[in-house]
Amino acid sequence: MTPDLPTLFGVAGLINFIHTITLGVLWRTNPGIKGISFWAMCSLLSALGLPLLMIRMVVEDKAVGILLPNLFNMTAMGCLYVGVCRFLEQPIRKKTFVAVGVLFSLPFLYFLYFDDNIKVRITLASLAGASLSILTIRALLAENRPTMRVYARIVTTALTVYAVAHLYRSISIYSPGISDSMLDPDLFHQLSGAGSVVASILWSFCAFLMINCKQTINAVASLEEQRQIERELQRARLLAADQTALRQREMLLRDLHDGIGGINATIAVMAMVANGEEDQEAMKHSLSSIEKMAREGSDEIRLIMNRLDRPEFPWSIWLASFHSHAANALNGRIDMQWEAEIPPAEPIQDNPAAVSLLRALKEAVNNLARHSHATRASIAVRFRDSRLRILISDNGTGLPEGARGKGRGLNNMKKRCTELGGTFEIHEGKGPIRGLTLDFSIPIPLKYDYRSFEFPTENSLNLIS
Repeated sequence: MTPDLPTLFGVAGLINFIHTITLGVLWRTNPGIKGISFWAMCSLLSALGLPLLMIRMVVEDKAVGILLPNLFNMTAMGCLYVGVCRFLEQPIRKKTFVAVGVLFSLPFLYFLYFDDNIKVRITLASLAGASLSILTIRALLAENRPTMRVYARIVTTALTVYAVAHLYRSISIYSPGISDSMLDPDLFHQLSGAGSVVASILWSFCAFLMINCKQTINAVASLEEQRQIERELQRARLLAADQTALRQREMLLRDLHDGIGGINATIAVMAMVANGEEDQEAMKHSLSSIEKMAREGSDEIRLIMNRLDRPEFPWSIWLASFHSHAANALNGRIDMQWEAEIPPAEPIQDNPAAVSLLRALKEAVNNLARHSHATRASIAVRFRDSRLRILISDNGTGLPEGARGKGRGLNNMKKRCTELGGTFEIHEGKGPIRGLTLDFSIPIPLKYDYRSFEFPTENSLNLIS
């Protein structure tokens, strides 16, 4: 039984049409895989080009029966090459690709419309198909991934046979007894038609396998990337935990130094002074001062213990502690005006933040009592617009010339405010009695803003541990 060539071309066109639909679905469902759209276009052009060959039997139009089928076939091979390069992430040889199209298309048009020579046209079309096949084979042979390489080699084999067949056709067309019409029922053209069907089936099979392999490769790469991200996140969490623990330890040491350490140093100085006093009244005054400082030290220890034991700090206790310290520090020598608005009902959740702000305010009051030479002072505590604002003012002599920004105490207050996400400003009056206002503005809820901390590096953490 002799194969019917129109039937073979029709079967090949139907296979390519089904292949086009399948590749289109795969392209839409796998947007991250490059090249599938070009393969779908390759199959579509092949599906349209093969049936056009049969139109020659009923239509003698060169454009429809000759030009379009060959144009579709060459464009389909070009789409196959570009799709393979994009799919395998190989560079496209643009100059060679364009050269093949120009060198074979222009002569083909000449021998179609100006010097009608079917044998030369067949040679040109066959050489163009073979050249594009060789370009595609080179891209496939560059694939080195083990699984993908197997499928690439299968496609390489099919394209090699296709290229050899085209080269053989370009030569054998000049042999005696070979018809120059593809639709003539001789063995040469029958084998060409059967080869088109086999090539379509083999390419469809390998294309799906390659896409499935690429999906697997991408899934494995995505899983590995996700694992890497999780490892980095876990490492970041551990580093952040180490940094936070180290920062909390630094804050505790700073509070011990600024609070208990300062009080103990003051008590030691007072005890030394009292030990040298001969006047009973002077000694009594010194001992009274030592007693107050000892009580203040007891309050400092209580603050630190509360910080370690309780995560919360009620606003009422916080305000009472601040008011008590201010009253004791000014000690009746400076007339104090206290104004405090009703605090939020919800307690401070960040106990260390509450202690740090209280420490800054105590230092401000202590500086006022020691250095301001004031007779009156006012302290205003306001809770407005989700912010805590504290104004500590006096009618003293203000800051000494050139002291702004240089004092350790002022810098310490500013640093503590910054760590809480707030601001610290100094306002001075004018005239002989200039006065001074310290403006603390802190966001509520009160908590540490760890972004303002200069955390140590991982190496320094290793050294400390």
